[in-house]
Amino acid sequence: MVRRQAGFTLLEVLIAVAVLSISLVAVIKAGLLSQDGLIRSGDSQQAMGLALSKLDEVEAAGPNIWSLLDGDFEDAREWHWELEINPTSLPELYLVRVEVGRGKNYPRPARVEKLLWRR
Repeated sequence: MVRRQAGFTLLEVLIAVAVLSISLVAVIKAGLLSQDGLIRSGDSQQAMGLALSKLDEVEAAGPNIWSLLDGDFEDAREWHWELEINPTSLPELYLVRVEVGRGKNYPRPARVEKLLWRR
């Protein structure tokens, strides 16, 4: 009588390796997507902070004497800002909009708006 030895067949081992490989790829992809989201979130936070600081500069100087409408930040050269100052129906009130993005064609710029009084 020939006794069979206990163990896994080649087919069972191949299936186990395939399942392990697929699950490992899914875990790695989830990690990369999470990292990408964190990077984008950090960029959004930095852009919003720069936009708010530029709006503070305009408010400090007064919107009616601001002449430069776009440029780059001195301490963050890769970021570009654009300024739009529009009068409202009240002559002493302006709507100021600041957009900040990475380069001139940034797909999702940070945008802040504020009504400012004329000085």
